[in-house]
Amino acid sequence: NLPFPAARHLARIPMISLDYHQTPTTKLSKVVIPVAPIGIEAGGTVYRMDGVPLVARGFLQPPEGVRSDEEVLKMILERVKGFKAGGG
Repeated sequence: NLPFPAARHLARIPMISLDYHQTPTTKLSKVVIPVAPIGIEAGGTVYRMDGVPLVARGFLQPPEGVRSDEEVLKMILERVKGFKAGGG
C-alpha cells in the first residue's frame, strides 16, 4: 500500500512485475511474469520486518513453466548482457 501520490506516479511509469498473484501493481504493469512463491513453490531468503534473514524452502512443485524470481532475473540478466555484447 502506497500513498496516493506515489501510486499515481508509478501508474505513469511502464512497469514489469514478477508476482504469483494479481495485485494493484500487476494491474498497472505492462508485463507480468508469473513466478513461484518463495516458501511454497520455491526456496529463497525472506526477511523479517526487523531485517533478520530467514531461509525458506519450497514444498510444492510450481506449475510447468513457472520459475522462481531468481531464475527469471538471471534469465533477464543474461539477455541484457547479450544485447550489450551485440548478440541480441
